[in-house]
Amino acid sequence: MPLSYPALKCVLENVEAVKRVNSLNPTINQYFEPALPLIHSDSFPLKTLKTTVIGLDTYAHPVIMHAETLILIINTFNEAISLSNIKNLANKTVIVDEQCNTSMEYNIFELVKCLRNGQKPIGTTYIFSSYFADIKNLLSKMFMAWRRFSDQLNDMEESRFIPDAPRFSIPMDDVEDSRRIIAYGVEAETERAGQQWKVVIKVVSSI
Repeated sequence: MPLSYPALKCVLENVEAVKRVNSLNPTINQYFEPALPLIHSDSFPLKTLKTTVIGLDTYAHPVIMHAETLILIINTFNEAISLSNIKNLANKTVIVDEQCNTSMEYNIFELVKCLRNGQKPIGTTYIFSSYFADIKNLLSKMFMAWRRFSDQLNDMEESRFIPDAPRFSIPMDDVEDSRRIIAYGVEAETERAGQQWKVVIKVVSSI
């Protein structure tokens, strides 16, 4: 049955409201690309975008590039995100939630190497989340690689440091650079996420 004008107007207004969003969280294991044409430009930038690994061409899309926080879910159903894609992202915060994946070690060490001679602004943050055993093993390898950069980070306001885990303050390659990179592990935020630990890589001021 044809809709009356008031009813049609109501439907259209609701559709427009749906198109204007602050965050996008597709079903796990589903790509978000089909939703891109539905997102109204007034929604940019998104506060949060959560998705599985996305197509190569999509990394340059404004929705990806301008989302404040980008959360990438990596599991046995999709491929690992490459370092080149991670380092080229312009988001303020990138969270890589690796589940049953072994690429995290490579990503972190190579990422820090790139950050040391790159131009990422202060506040840029990368968070790698995985099961506590994987994070514990990764932190041990970080200590072997970056022992000379060990630092308790007493100037950091962080209440969830992993007890007795190493922390690092890594200088930039340019000695005159006013930035540095800090790296450390944190425990899960909630008991429900008790199996998940995180490694945080962040660009901060060295002044």
